[in-house]
Amino acid sequence: MAPPPLRSLALLLALFVSACSTGRSVVGGPADAAEPVDATPDAALDAADAPAPVDAPDAPDVRDAPDVPVDIPAARCTSDGDCASGSGGPACDLGTGRCVPCTAASDRCPSGQYCVAAMNRCDNGCRDDAACAATAATPRCEPTSRACVACVTDEHCPAGNLCVGNVCVAGCNATSRCPTGEACCAGACVNPQTNVAHCGACDSRCALDRAAAVCRNATCAVMSCTLPYGDCDGSAANGCEVDTAADTAHCGACGRACAARPNATATCAAAVCAYACDAGFADCDGEASNGCEVDTRASAEHCGACGSRCAPASATGACVAGACTVARCDSGRADCNASAADGCEVATATDAANCGACGTACPEVGGARRCFAGSCAARSCAAVLALTPTATSGPYRLDLDGDGPMAARTYACDMRDGGWTVVANQVPTELLADSNATLGEAAFGDVARSWRLGNPDITLVRPTLAWRLSDEVNNVYVVRSCVVDWSRDYIDVMSATECTVGYTTTALNVVVNGAWTYCSARGIGINNLGRSCSIRMNEGGFGRGVGALTNGRAYTCDYNTARRVSLAFR
Repeated sequence: MAPPPLRSLALLLALFVSACSTGRSVVGGPADAAEPVDATPDAALDAADAPAPVDAPDAPDVRDAPDVPVDIPAARCTSDGDCASGSGGPACDLGTGRCVPCTAASDRCPSGQYCVAAMNRCDNGCRDDAACAATAATPRCEPTSRACVACVTDEHCPAGNLCVGNVCVAGCNATSRCPTGEACCAGACVNPQTNVAHCGACDSRCALDRAAAVCRNATCAVMSCTLPYGDCDGSAANGCEVDTAADTAHCGACGRACAARPNATATCAAAVCAYACDAGFADCDGEASNGCEVDTRASAEHCGACGSRCAPASATGACVAGACTVARCDSGRADCNASAADGCEVATATDAANCGACGTACPEVGGARRCFAGSCAARSCAAVLALTPTATSGPYRLDLDGDGPMAARTYACDMRDGGWTVVANQVPTELLADSNATLGEAAFGDVARSWRLGNPDITLVRPTLAWRLSDEVNNVYVVRSCVVDWSRDYIDVMSATECTVGYTTTALNVVVNGAWTYCSARGIGINNLGRSCSIRMNEGGFGRGVGALTNGRAYTCDYNTARRVSLAFR
């Protein structure tokens, strides 16, 4: 029997010979077929070193295994990091767990080589275009030959070139590019903006009558004409269409027309033009070179004839069909007689027959028609006085709230002391009914009659200075904040209100007779002790120390019923 070392050495030698016979690997590779090997080991060795029977099954075929000891199993890699110091290569083949030189996902081949993915090995050749970038003439990597070439596809070539045999050559096809502005015609890149044979489109050739053609901006154009013809309409479609030796519109050359002198009829003889003014036109500057330059039908400076200026008063004139008319009136003026001779003759701000606009006539009030700043009704008597400082007391048409709900009416104006608007007037001979409504509408503005502005209109009046109660001898003033309301009853009111305290002047700082005591009036009224002023509008049947007072009568400061009593504001 052989010694144990010799027996082990014989076993290793047998495994090595078997592995080399097929080239297969037992480390990380597929298992060999379970093919029995007809090898009978030495009986003495088997008896001495192995407890197994001599007729135990033969070992599997390991002829494809690499030259590694079979009793040391190799570890499977799971990432490139596991192969950093391995002898198989720097990349991990995750499918087999082996370390290899490269994989499709991890090309770890050195510069100048690429990964043959099917074999996981490096071979000489370019990896990609980046490997060829250093050579300007061959910047592309041909994927089949792995050689650096000028191009692989047409897109790798400049516009106007094709990739033929990995070389860029001049030419084009339906899918290749031409330089910007060029088109592929008959296999060549041409500029359709300038190419006569392909003007605007492939095979669109320029051919013009009596002219040499040129292609400009993709359109056939005339480059030159055969004399004496000219291309006067600028259209290449009819070539050089004009005989400039006889055409009066192009006398001697295109554009040299007698008609270039405005509004004149011309003739062309020996390249010389003669002119006659057309109807409605005139040569007002005496300069023959500009022909008949003035349209006397529309010129404001030469309306109808040279030197006839259209300039109506207070207006902007316009010449229409040779006649002077008013085109636009100045602000505040109007042409109400439709005559340019006197222009815009009406001042609509003051003309009572054309107040604010032509034909707007103001009604007659107090024997006169008045227009206030373009309106037939002023806002107050003070406004009338401001517009017409010489206005005298009397009836005027007023609209106290402008565009508000109150209607325009005739009111009495007391033009003394800045203009006071009377809204209630009562004479001794005409008593007013005990009512809150407007009374005596037909008598409004007549100080010889009784009338009164009633609710709700009276409650809308807002003085800017004060209210004034007057009996033609005495005046009592009430603050402007007082809102007159005939429905308010002040009888036996023992505390002052804005409508029950009277003052001696519009300064509103001195109370009448020095102290207010009580009021017995409706709407607005002042009552002081002794011979103080007591003007009561629409007084009820009530008396204090003087007997019963007549319903509907206004009383003066001394209960004198023979005086007119009025309520006004400013």
